[in-house]
This record gives sequence, C-alpha cells and structure tokens, in this order.
Amino acid sequence: MTADRPRRAGAWKAAEIGGKEGLIHRLSARHLAAFDRMVEETRDVPTLEIGRDSFRDPALDELMAAARDTVQNGHGAIVLSGLDMAGRSLEDFEKIHWYVGTHFGRAVAQSGKGDRIGHVRHVSDSKARGYQSDMELGPHTDYHEVLSLASFARASRGGLSGLSSAIAVHDEMMEHHPDLLAALYDGYYNGMPARYGVNHEEAEQKVPVFSAANGEISAFTLSWFQDAANRRGEQLPDKLTEAFGVMREVAERDDIQARFMLEPGEMLFWNNRTNFHSRTRFENDPGVARLLLRLWIEVPEGGRPLHPGVTAAVEMIDRYHAQGLEQRETAPA
Repeated sequence: MTADRPRRAGAWKAAEIGGKEGLIHRLSARHLAAFDRMVEETRDVPTLEIGRDSFRDPALDELMAAARDTVQNGHGAIVLSGLDMAGRSLEDFEKIHWYVGTHFGRAVAQSGKGDRIGHVRHVSDSKARGYQSDMELGPHTDYHEVLSLASFARASRGGLSGLSSAIAVHDEMMEHHPDLLAALYDGYYNGMPARYGVNHEEAEQKVPVFSAANGEISAFTLSWFQDAANRRGEQLPDKLTEAFGVMREVAERDDIQARFMLEPGEMLFWNNRTNFHSRTRFENDPGVARLLLRLWIEVPEGGRPLHPGVTAAVEMIDRYHAQGLEQRETAPA
C-alpha cells in the first residue's frame, strides 16, 4: 500500500501480527468449565440439533461476541486455543465445535451426503475430494461466509494450515500488478457442470475472483474455470492465468501467509470472503490418522455483501447438495 492509502480492514500480514500467535485467543478456565457443562447438559441431544440457545453461559456469550466481531470486522480469523483433549471423545469434541459454530450462523451441507460436520482426513478413494486426500492444497476459498477447522488428531508429518488475508493480497496486487488485478476482477464464466442444474444464462455469467460490493472487497476462487474454458472450446485468457500464478505467489509470501500447525483441541474460524486458506501435504504412520472437523457456515443476516456472480455460484452449490448428489470431477476442496 502507498503511504497515503489507508490499510483496509482485514488486510493483515503474518509478519506484522506474529503469525499464528496474532490469531490466537486462549480459552480461560471459565470457558473450559462452561464447555464441559454444555457437553453434559446436552448429552442426550443429537449434535446437529444443538443451537446457540441450547446452552447459555455469560463467559461463552462474551467470548463468542468477541470472536464474531474479529471474524466479521477484524483480522477475519481467530484460533480458539486451550481445550484439553485428554480423554475427550470425538463425539464430545463435535458437540463443542458445532455449538461454537452456531454462534456464527447456520452450518450447511458440504456435499450431497448432507454432511454438515465434515471429517477432513485421508481416505483411499481415487475420486475423493481435496479435503479427503493427503495432498497439498494451495491458497483458495470455499463457498460460504464463515469456515472452520477444528483439530482432533495431528498427522505424523506435515499438514500445516496456511492462512493469508485476501485483502492484503488484493492490495499488494493493486500496487504492484494492477493489470493482473483487473483480470481477476473480470474473472471468467461460471462453468459449473449441467448436473448442477445450471441453465445457459447462469453458465454465461462471469464470476469474479476479486469483487467489490457496497465498498467491501471480497475474494472467491472457483475451481471450474478451466472446465468452463474446455466446454467453450477455448483457453483461459493469458492474463487471467498469469494473474492466478502471481496471486498465489503473493498469498504464499512469508511476510503475508501465516503457516502453522492446528493443534488437537484448537478451533480455527475465518471469514472465507477475506482470507485464503491452504494446507501442506501430510503423512500418517500406521495407527495414526490426521482428523480435523470442518464447518461451512452461512451468515443469515449482516453478512458481507457479494457480487451477483458469487451469490449465484453459492446458491448453485447449495442447490446441488440439496439434490442429494455428490461431487466428483474437479470438486472443490
């Protein structure tokens, strides 16, 4: 950013905030005791039926108000740290993670299976989606406004999370690569397969990578751009291809990207409109299985304003999942 241009809200850099440490909020003894009471008091309630009013505690209400403000108006990301996992079951951890998520909004299905709590782990399936593999995942966004990962078990090696402010990336490109930023604002055609119920008009709609609505900058990366080009019998525009490469380089710069291990018991919540997330490759030894829980959360009111092309893409993925179908080809992470 130039000296006379103010820093945008959410345009944080890892070097300035101290990486993961700048995102951590350590849970107090009051928070931990309240979570334990919540688990016990909802013991007979199915996890997906728990709402934010199923259990109320002043300390947790205060914590979640601050967390929401951070995710919506601050850095756009927070790591809740300090939950003791000794002897804690996966079911109890799911309850805690789900309950925290209800304070941000409504968890939605992440696939045609209707799974509102995703299990991020390696499965032996050649058609598995990115989050079910052990491969590296580059900086990207998913669909809904708030995303969360909660660590139940680490891999033997690797599996570092990466988080970059998309707003900081945007502003770096605005200053140093304005022509490439323009290509990202232009974006490309929707390109979602016909099985998603996409009509011709929707398929011809362009989806921007960066967009501005009501003065708010947002980011959205769509995995079907190359598919769209193939269906149209053309190559992606050279400028757009170059822009994606530079955008990734900027997002992965050491001064911009926070790279860290999400330790067992830690819960990461972030604004998917203002941050890119990524993951390094990992390996599990026999008897060791990396497992993270995932939430896609829709913010019902007061959410970030969106470009119509992005709104349409989100609505289409929800429509597809509601049909009870599972994604296979070029599926999102």
